Amino acid sequence: MRGKRNLPQCIIAMTHPSSPHRLTRAIAREAFELLEAGRTVRQLLGAGGEPRRCFANVLRCVERDGGAMALGWLVKSNSGAAVRNRNVYARLNLEAHAVWCRPDGQLVEVTDENAGLPFLPHDAVRCPTNASLTFVDTLELAQQWHVPGVDHLIVPVPALPPEPTIVYGLGPLAPAPRP
Repeated sequence: MRGKRNLPQCIIAMTHPSSPHRLTRAIAREAFELLEAGRTVRQLLGAGGEPRRCFANVLRCVERDGGAMALGWLVKSNSGAAVRNRNVYARLNLEAHAVWCRPDGQLVEVTDENAGLPFLPHDAVRCPTNASLTFVDTLELAQQWHVPGVDHLIVPVPALPPEPTIVYGLGPLAPAPRP
């Protein structure tokens, strides 16, 4: 997302009722800011773990080989979903996720189904959390997005400052003083 000004307008924060931790507007906005800053990382692929069990897979690695659990978001782009019998396009979907941080600091994906997907470290994610953030283009799309039995919170994307003006390679110009 870095450098793109054609940004989604809304974030849908979804938390499954069984999750002990809830997503908030602040967490959704922080995740957006981390994405905009280009903070995603690609991690090494490790030994396979059970699908949809990233937290348990990481805990097994930590117990066996040391290191720590790194929490954040699994980044999936261009996803869609059937909503009220029609397809609704989501520009981006972030799922609460964990990867193994080896003792040497290298991040390792230990859940096979997620191989090759970017990871966005974010210390506001808690273990365990069954939650996701979905970025959509309009408020109308956000209002159509519905998953039965799941808590939904619609969060407007925070306004970003305009891109700085560059003149002849001299760098960003300071904004004009306000009267």
